[in-house]
Amino acid sequence: MTTNYPTTIDTYTTHSNGESIEASHVNNLQDAVSALETKIGIDNSAVTTALDYKIKSTSSIDPGHKHTLAGSISDVLISGLTDGEVLTYNLASSKWINSSTSAPDASTTVKGVTKMSVAPASASSPISVGDNDPRVPTQDENDALTGTSGTPSSTNKFVTNDDVSSAAGSGKIVRATGTALPALSGENLTKIQSIERFAGYTAASNTSENTVFTTTLAGGLLSTTGMIRITTPIVGGPDNNGSGNETYTLRLKYGGSTIQTSTISSIKGNGTSTYSGFVEFWIINNAATNSQNVGSYSSLALGGAMNTVVYMSYSNPADTTSAIDTTSSQTLALTVQRADGTNSSLAFRQGIIETIYK
Repeated sequence: MTTNYPTTIDTYTTHSNGESIEASHVNNLQDAVSALETKIGIDNSAVTTALDYKIKSTSSIDPGHKHTLAGSISDVLISGLTDGEVLTYNLASSKWINSSTSAPDASTTVKGVTKMSVAPASASSPISVGDNDPRVPTQDENDALTGTSGTPSSTNKFVTNDDVSSAAGSGKIVRATGTALPALSGENLTKIQSIERFAGYTAASNTSENTVFTTTLAGGLLSTTGMIRITTPIVGGPDNNGSGNETYTLRLKYGGSTIQTSTISSIKGNGTSTYSGFVEFWIINNAATNSQNVGSYSSLALGGAMNTVVYMSYSNPADTTSAIDTTSSQTLALTVQRADGTNSSLAFRQGIIETIYK
C-alpha cells in the first residue's frame, strides 16, 4: 500500500523472522518517510504547507509564524493601526478596539494620560512620585528655597550643616551653642579697621637717616577712599647748650618712595628742660586705589610752671600726593634724620598704625 500520511496515520503489520520481504514492505516505508519530509520541509523552505515555512517564515500568517488577533480572539476589533495606539474596551460593541489613548489627558481635576517630566530610570517600568513622597518639598519648603538674597544657582549656593561650626573653625559660619558664642579671632579679617603697634625708638646721635619703624601692609586693605594713619608720641630734650638748634627731619615712605617730609626743631631750654608732643601722618586714597593725598602734623611743647606751655615748636607741611598701588603689598616706613646729631635728643614712644578700609 502507499502511505495515507498526512491525511491519516498509517498502520503497519508486524512481521516475524522467516517471512518473505516483499517490495511493497520497503516501498510503503519509503512513501511514509517521503510524506514526512514533505510535511516538515527543508531548511528555510518556501513551501507554504511545510512546517519549516510555517514556523520560521515571517510571511506565514494564520496559522504559522504570526497570528492576528482577529483570527483567534472574537472580541477584538482592530482597524487602521497607528503608532502609539493601545487597546481599550468598548462597552457598546463589547469589543476591544484600538485607540489613540486609553484615557483622557490628565488635568488638575481629571486623572488621565500624562508625560514624564524626565526620562525614567527604567523605560519599561517608569515610576511616578506621589505628592506625599517625603522627597518632594512641601509648599513652605519650596517657598524657602527661593532664598533671601539673590537667586539660588551654581554660584549662589545654599548653606549646609557642614558650613557652620560651634568652634569657630576656619572658613565656617559661627553657630551659637546655648547662650554662648565661641571665641573669635579677627586676625585674618580684612576690609575693616585694623591697628598695628610699633615699638619706641630714640633718634641716634648722628646725622644719618635712621628708621623709626618699618612694616609691610597687605594689598587690598584700603578701598578707593580708605585711609592709613600713623600716630606716635614724642619726647625731647634737654638741649645741651640751651640754643635749641637741633632739627629733626621726618620722612614717611610708602612702597619705597618718600611721600611726605616733616621738619621739627628742638626747643630752646635751659639745658635741663624736656619737652613732649606727637607726630601724625595720614595717607588717604583719592577716589582710586592708586592715588593718594598725604599729610602730616608734628608738635613739641615745653612746659612751664603750673603746667603752662611756655614754648611750642610744630610742623605742618603742605599736603602731597602719591600714586602707590594699595591693592598690592607695600612697605610702610618712618625715618628720622638729625641736622646736628649731638645737640638735644628725641625719642619716639610706641605708636600705632591704623588702616581704615572705609
